[in-house]
Amino acid sequence: HDARLRVIASGSGGNLSILTLHRSDLPPLHVCIDLGIGPRTLARRLEDHAPDVRLEDVAAVLVTHPDGDHLRTTWRRTLESMDWPIFAAPSHHAALAAMAAPARLLRPLADGGREVSILPGVISATTALAPHDDHGSTVIRLRVRTTRGDLRIGWATDVGRPTDEMRSLLADCEILGVGSNY
Repeated sequence: HDARLRVIASGSGGNLSILTLHRSDLPPLHVCIDLGIGPRTLARRLEDHAPDVRLEDVAAVLVTHPDGDHLRTTWRRTLESMDWPIFAAPSHHAALAAMAAPARLLRPLADGGREVSILPGVISATTALAPHDDHGSTVIRLRVRTTRGDLRIGWATDVGRPTDEMRSLLADCEILGVGSNY
């Protein structure tokens, strides 16, 4: 597998990134990190900037926290029909279900340092909750199996202040995505 990470939207208007895994002789797999722009806006941006990404090839979604710029309410119908597993901190599930995420599709991202399989044998995630608003924001370290070995990608958005747990989680990442307004 070869991996590619693209930031499609970032900022208070919406956040959405796509991790693509290219596989030999098979269609690529995509994992969305946050869905902070609506499906129609995403379709337009993909057409312009990432025409190789098809929503049918999305295998999973990770949502960092229950804010409208990380999960747009306009996703509910699409999420219902696409059946993507939606990984999020268990403490965020109720709020995400109220926003747009069908409860039956929500899967737990464990906190406390346990690794969770996102795509078995290919992508796993280890997380920590960082201070942000009422619920906190999930800081994620993805381990992606590639043809050149494991790639570690760190992801932290809307983090009020860095914690020791967060520093430790992200310390060995080769790629780090940080969104902050501080």
